[in-house]
Amino acid sequence: MSRRSLANRAASFAVVAVLAVAPAARATDAEAQAAAESLFKAARKLMVEGRYAEACPKLAESQRLDPAAGTLLNLADCYERTGRTASAWVTFTDAAKAANERHRADWRATALERAQALERQLLHLVVEVPADNAVAGLTITRDGLEVGPAEWGVEIPVDPGEHVVVARAPGRVAWTSRTRVEGAHASTRVTVPELAQATEEPVAVREAAPERAASSPPARPSTTMHTLGIVGLAAGATGVGVGIAAGAFAWAKKADVDRACPRSPCANADGLSANDTAHQAARVSTVAFVAGLVLAAGGVTLLVVSPARPSRTGLVFAPNVGPAGASLDVTGRF
Repeated sequence: MSRRSLANRAASFAVVAVLAVAPAARATDAEAQAAAESLFKAARKLMVEGRYAEACPKLAESQRLDPAAGTLLNLADCYERTGRTASAWVTFTDAAKAANERHRADWRATALERAQALERQLLHLVVEVPADNAVAGLTITRDGLEVGPAEWGVEIPVDPGEHVVVARAPGRVAWTSRTRVEGAHASTRVTVPELAQATEEPVAVREAAPERAASSPPARPSTTMHTLGIVGLAAGATGVGVGIAAGAFAWAKKADVDRACPRSPCANADGLSANDTAHQAARVSTVAFVAGLVLAAGGVTLLVVSPARPSRTGLVFAPNVGPAGASLDVTGRF
């Protein structure tokens, strides 16, 4: 196949592709134009009825969908009737340029005349940034629109009413100013201060922490350990006391055995009974004494480990030795 044949075939494909896309593009444009026309007619009806606040957004959307010099003229007129002098002024200026491109000298003259009349009524807002306050990365917005360094200190026409100026910078606390611009030939100035350094933790969080701690008292495991230590110490002391009392009782019974049975083997019934009782008391003394020492050691350990020291604690030990056996009475308060 020759190069000319290849070129002709490529051109044919290109033509087919353009023809395939063109209807869709025309359909999209037509739909946008139809919507713009409907919005324009609805807005004009509202303006005739004096409902300018409702008409302006429809005209603005109509202009966005299908830009036209006539729509700009109506939108500028709508802005002026709602008191938005700066918006009306700049829109009349744009309408004059669009009318000039359409070779509509009459529309251009009307737009320029209206713009010049509004220029004498404009209000201005000046955003000032002293050199010392222009920290690195500083960005400023006015009503959501960025105010670049070239606009700092320059009178910018604005509509009457409240305007919000916001300054931000990395690592700094954002600053916001809400300023009303009104009056005849007003020029309002807003000075951006040096932005404060941002802290790692907001002050509100630091202030809220003690309140949360006060509202939910912590658990008291140390107090529980202290109480267990007291109980262990008391039980150990009881065991030691019982061991001592039982040992004393066994020693006393041994004296009875020696008196009843001076010789061995012993044939005296009272002596044999006293001997059995002495042996039982000796075993009780040994077991109670050892157990008491273990419990007392555990109690002392818990008291040392626990930082809590309950103030209202007390123990009273009272050994009790009688003919039927030995005991140690313990009373206390925790």
